[in-house]
Amino acid sequence: MSKKFLALSLALAAAGTAFAAGTPANTKIRNQAVADFTDSSGTRQTTKSNEVLTVVQSVFQYTITPDEATTGNTPARSTSVPNTGAPRYFAYYVTNSGNATDRIFLTPTLAGTSTIVGTPTFKLYYDSTPNGQVDSGEVELSKVSGVYYVDAAADQTVNIVAEVRLPVQATVAGTPRADYNLVGDSTNLTGTGDEFGNQNNTVSISVSNDASFAITKDANLADLVDRNGLLKYTIQGTNNGVTAASAVAVTVNGATRYGILIQDNLPVNGSGNQLEFLTTALGTTGPDNYVTSGRGVAVPIYNTGTLAAPVWTTTFSSSAVSVGMLIQNDATGTTDPGAFFQNGDQFTLAFTVRVDNDNNAANTPDANILKVGTPIDNTATVKFKKNPLDTGTTTPSNTRTNHVAPAYAVAVGQDDSGIAGTQGLDNSGTEETYTTGGNAYLGQTYTWTVYLTNNGNTDDQVRLNLDGALQLQNATISYTNGTSITAGSSIAIALGQTVTLRVTGTIPLSATTGSPAGIRLIADSTNVGGTIGISGKDVTVAGDAADTVILRSPNVTNPYAVDGAVDDAAASKTGDGDSSNDSTNTATAPAQYVKVNPGTTAYYPVEIRNTGTVQDSYDLVLPSGAVLHTFTDTNGDGNWDVGEPVGSAVSTTSPLNPNAFVNLVLSYPIASNQAPGDITVPVQARSTTLNTVSDSFNVIFQVQANNQVTFTPDRTGSVVPGGVVEYTHTLANNGNTYVQFDLAAAGTSGTSDKGLIYTYTTDGTTYVIDPAASAICVAPGGTFNVKVRVEAPSSVPIGTEDPEILSGVAGFYTDATCTTAVAGAGTQTLSVTDTTTVVGTLIKVEKKVKNLGPKVVDAGYSDNNTAYPGDTLEYKLDAYNNGNLDVYALVVSDQMPTDTTFEAFEVNTSSLPVATNVLVSADYDPLNPTAATWVDFDTIDGDNDNIVTASEWAAAFPAATFSTLVVGFDTDGDGSIEYSNTEDNIQPAKGATVLFRVKVK
Repeated sequence: MSKKFLALSLALAAAGTAFAAGTPANTKIRNQAVADFTDSSGTRQTTKSNEVLTVVQSVFQYTITPDEATTGNTPARSTSVPNTGAPRYFAYYVTNSGNATDRIFLTPTLAGTSTIVGTPTFKLYYDSTPNGQVDSGEVELSKVSGVYYVDAAADQTVNIVAEVRLPVQATVAGTPRADYNLVGDSTNLTGTGDEFGNQNNTVSISVSNDASFAITKDANLADLVDRNGLLKYTIQGTNNGVTAASAVAVTVNGATRYGILIQDNLPVNGSGNQLEFLTTALGTTGPDNYVTSGRGVAVPIYNTGTLAAPVWTTTFSSSAVSVGMLIQNDATGTTDPGAFFQNGDQFTLAFTVRVDNDNNAANTPDANILKVGTPIDNTATVKFKKNPLDTGTTTPSNTRTNHVAPAYAVAVGQDDSGIAGTQGLDNSGTEETYTTGGNAYLGQTYTWTVYLTNNGNTDDQVRLNLDGALQLQNATISYTNGTSITAGSSIAIALGQTVTLRVTGTIPLSATTGSPAGIRLIADSTNVGGTIGISGKDVTVAGDAADTVILRSPNVTNPYAVDGAVDDAAASKTGDGDSSNDSTNTATAPAQYVKVNPGTTAYYPVEIRNTGTVQDSYDLVLPSGAVLHTFTDTNGDGNWDVGEPVGSAVSTTSPLNPNAFVNLVLSYPIASNQAPGDITVPVQARSTTLNTVSDSFNVIFQVQANNQVTFTPDRTGSVVPGGVVEYTHTLANNGNTYVQFDLAAAGTSGTSDKGLIYTYTTDGTTYVIDPAASAICVAPGGTFNVKVRVEAPSSVPIGTEDPEILSGVAGFYTDATCTTAVAGAGTQTLSVTDTTTVVGTLIKVEKKVKNLGPKVVDAGYSDNNTAYPGDTLEYKLDAYNNGNLDVYALVVSDQMPTDTTFEAFEVNTSSLPVATNVLVSADYDPLNPTAATWVDFDTIDGDNDNIVTASEWAAAFPAATFSTLVVGFDTDGDGSIEYSNTEDNIQPAKGATVLFRVKVK
């Protein structure tokens, strides 16, 4: 497993920089809930709700910066200009903080505080460099009806520069000045001056005969810079005033020096973290990391103190908080030269920094401090005296803004950091192989739990794929709550988030035992182009935007085995390892089993035992006519005794746990003309999972010496409303005459008193209400199948049970056309019973959504709706039993939708027993439910308002990150969830309602 940041430096267009909006307009937020429960047979089942859809609407808002430090009439930025009509430049940043493209008109307004005579000119240009100057090739903004505008995409910042020229004044007495404010107006918002700032985007330009400086700052990168990436700044200045600038006093190396001070404070964020560090000492020649001046001596200096209390030194320090240059009149700088830096004199300060937060190039910078889009704002200043009476004037440069580039780092593998759900750096240079413990066997559905971590500095879309399957079929990827992930698709994963995944596949029955099964899971960022293996996506390089893990199981074993035998003695003959006693011993077997009469059905008890190590069921392979049945053990001795009722036919056993067995009774019709002697009925039990695993034994009857006909067996089944179920019954002629079977008693209406519709077929194709009497004529020893079709109209209620008797009259004939009756033979009435139960889905989950605002407030719940960023969505989950039998251990889970954050949830259990406890889990896994940790809702609800908030949930589960809401229903009030079919039951038509609230990002 490898983990690395891949920072992408992107060349940007002149119009500015765009980062992905939190939730772009037209984003579709989808959500679906899942319910796990135990049915009446003890089987754990899963059902899903309908999917609800919310479409995010457009939001328009923007800001213009820089603003004044505080609201008022004093402009934030001011400068002076000689009385020559020379231009002055001011940088602005227009940021679309909405989620859709917007057109913003920009109007310069001359404030009433202005004292200038005449009309200044004010132009706006795209600042593609961006250095706060109008450079060659940079174009003026477009206009509509004489008004400037910019088109900005969602979260885009457009860099512009204002060029202001003041008219030449007749006199500079009183220092004439022009005060400007730049006002914005969105085409998608009502009113004017509608920006989401303080709207005081002001500048002031005064006309003076003093010294003044024009200072600009540029960077070698247009905008995006990698973490640990290098950024070169170039600061240039010119005395464009009328007179020479005078020196100021600066303490350097503990002594006072005099000169023009150019200072650059390295950027810090709002928490005080320094974001840039110097890499190289400054020299006095170019082209990199140098200081020069057109007059005097340029001395590089470094501030090793603080911004509030600087300590300037000429000794380089990579931990300096400021870098600068002091332009001295001479080499020592110890004497105040007064006014010495003449009009037109220029200076340059160039230095290189590394974007970092801890001044350590060997490690990866913090992903939160330097997350994608973090602004790195850098402004230089020049401090001087504009005239001999001045105590000091500071003029700032333009603010040079770069943003941290996105870094995509994908990590996938086992939890190898020692902290659950957290991934650390490891395995550089190799692919990780993760071999699980425990057992693996043929036919097993095998699951690996893996962890996917976003170690980059921004949210990511990570594509998941599988390849290199080894003895594994039908491999899938899913979240731990069972929600599937299509291989080849991508999932959203937030910065720093770890997502727990399942990789599940089936070990084929044809797998080679003694060798492992496995597969390779591949994860790569869709935000980094190219194929796996290229630079930046090398899965063996620590920290790239792709990663893999090779998943392996333990060596595969064969866990299947079966033993079958006759059950005609007090001690069981299965599982004893002795195959010699499996078949009937006619000399010692009880006579009531062995000795049979012709024309009768012989019965013999048998036993099938699972002698393997995993659960299995078995197909029962019998010769024609032989049938295995369940039976009613009237005397409770564990095996079938003559006279005990025989039940339904069994062709496949129910699933048997290891060493479990099932007792059955074999029925075999003895022909009426069957000669005396032994009849051997072979019985084979064959694994339904691995058909090469079987066991065979013989049931032996001794025919004593009768004409008989049978119509069997009784059938039971189930059908859903609107569905159809079929039953097959067999008429067996065990005598030595032909038998005609008249099904006239099948009825004439075709509809039972319970509303089910019955039809019959004697040819296997055409179903009728009343088959013709002549349709069935069976030769001696022959059989005939009658099929019954039962249709349940959709109006029949779930839970309806309809036992219907199908009767027929058997007559005996001497010929194959059943026209000549056997004299004195009479007739026999035979019947079977078909019992049909109408069933329905056991748990149904219905889901709706409602917008709680504040932008949009829905009147009620619906399947689909709309929302704006910042709106709260409330999902209503109704989970109830709509079947006709109790269900047990209901757990409802709902994964937090993408582009949202968790706010709160509440649960209504008014239809459940009063003792019901609502339990909440942060680690529930439907594949291993008994391992879940449950906490009582009331314990989490600290303020007892029946609502659990995100902060309350986080306090209850401090080691977990919320990703899925999981609630369980402890209906017997014992404080736990039992997953059997005996406790925590929910009756038909009962259930609960969960209200789940999230906020759109």
